Amino acid sequence: MYYGSPPIVTNGLVLTLDAGNTKSYTSGSTNWFSLGNPTLSGSLTNVGFDAYKGCLLFASSSNSTCIFNNSDLLNFNTGSFSIEVVVKLTATASGTVNTLWQKRNTTSGVGGFPGYQYRILNSTTTLASTIIAVDNGTGANNGDYISLQGSSTTFPYYTFIHSVITFNVSTLKLAEYRNGVLITSEAQNSGIMTGSFYNNNLNFRLGKNEGNSLDAEYYVLRAYNRVLSQQEITQNYNALKSRFNLT
Repeated sequence: MYYGSPPIVTNGLVLTLDAGNTKSYTSGSTNWFSLGNPTLSGSLTNVGFDAYKGCLLFASSSNSTCIFNNSDLLNFNTGSFSIEVVVKLTATASGTVNTLWQKRNTTSGVGGFPGYQYRILNSTTTLASTIIAVDNGTGANNGDYISLQGSSTTFPYYTFIHSVITFNVSTLKLAEYRNGVLITSEAQNSGIMTGSFYNNNLNFRLGKNEGNSLDAEYYVLRAYNRVLSQQEITQNYNALKSRFNLT
């Protein structure tokens, strides 16, 4: 119906946002609605819209953000998840704690607060550094978090990127796929899930932490309550690549 052709994976899908689909967003709205479940939506603050591009415009100068506080989204059930996004960063990150997405009450450091996050860090004029992490909040360097960072996860500015983050609660493997290809993964075998990892009182947030906002164009975002396979990630990528001229 609204998932496109070829179709996307729907098994485990709990949130699907598409700024280019009028069933998900219409100009002037202060909510971004999940396709197939209009009762699930994010509240937009100071977010613009480009109808020609079909994207929501987030700006650091406006403190743009989108916050989901719906219980359906706060609880990913088993602990495993996949988060997929098509986004373009439109300006060099301001500071070090801008977030592409997060479910965590702060992005200051890794290991001290339960939840998960995708941080965009100020780096060069062409590439941002990133930290992608899940942690249970019991304290850094005690086997309570997994973090992907370094040169393998630098994020280009001014470029369409299809990114999928997966976390497998059984293997404790955190991974990122870019444009359908696995670029980095890490597994940890100690106490990541012993703390209040899911802390369902925390909201799922796009574009902003408690401080800085991100300069970005958001096009598509999906969340699954399970780990997508390589084949499924490729399927979703193929459903989008012609729309965004991805290779």
